Amino acid sequence: MGKQIFKIRNRNTGEFATASGWSKNGKHWNHLGHVKSHLNGWDCDKKYKDADLVTYELVEASREPMGQMIINTLEEKKKKEADRHVAIKRWTLEEAKRKYEEAKRNLEELGD
Repeated sequence: MGKQIFKIRNRNTGEFATASGWSKNGKHWNHLGHVKSHLNGWDCDKKYKDADLVTYELVEASREPMGQMIINTLEEKKKKEADRHVAIKRWTLEEAKRKYEEAKRNLEELGD
């Protein structure tokens, strides 16, 4: 059996208990004893009468060496930075071209 976490779900709304109410995601507890401690702080027979204790079992889905993940992350960062520099150069050239065309029009207007 893997690690378990616990949540309290309202049967009527499907929402999960939080420290002070209900929400879509709610709170989770890592130990059943923590759930019991939470219940001790509330009028639980009223607040939780239409609720269920939901137990989730956490299982390892995959395992990857961190070295490869770090390399991939750095390569993505390097590519984004290179793309950003290309975009800046492109914008700078377009802006220079726009100013050149504007200056050319102004000179032509002066020559008329």
